[in-house]
Amino acid sequence: MRFIAIPILLLIVILFFRTTGQQTVELEQKPEFRTSATSLYQTFRSDHAVADKKYRDKVIQVSGQVTRIEQDDSGQVALILQGDPSRLSGVECLVHRSQIPDLRQLQHGQRVIVKGYGAGKKVHVRLKGCLLVHAPPASAVETSASRLSAERVIPDRTSYGGF
Repeated sequence: MRFIAIPILLLIVILFFRTTGQQTVELEQKPEFRTSATSLYQTFRSDHAVADKKYRDKVIQVSGQVTRIEQDDSGQVALILQGDPSRLSGVECLVHRSQIPDLRQLQHGQRVIVKGYGAGKKVHVRLKGCLLVHAPPASAVETSASRLSAERVIPDRTSYGGF
């Protein structure tokens, strides 16, 4: 019995720190860098090592156009900003769950400002602990017909048992 309880306890501790240990940028926290999603993406694309050294764990404020919102199996929500119009890659902003109501109001193509900690590049340039700093009202967006489907992209509480 003890041999089963120990691995289960370790798993619970690991999951707890994985979900609660993520530091979120504060609204009043001054960014060390201000840039566009396109510029940040191009910097990483041209020299990944130099860009990673410059931006890793620094507070970065990024402006850009919303392309989509994703949620992985663990419940982590990411706002993807357009990085290169000719590619599917961009800037992936990992946001705290408290931001979900604000994200549901966003539209495809809407310009937003996000602040987060630099976290390198995989497929996308990544920012973690992100906070949505500014999003103009949906009526200010040119293509209101292109509204993101929050129900499809970010399921409601009943779909995944809550956020």
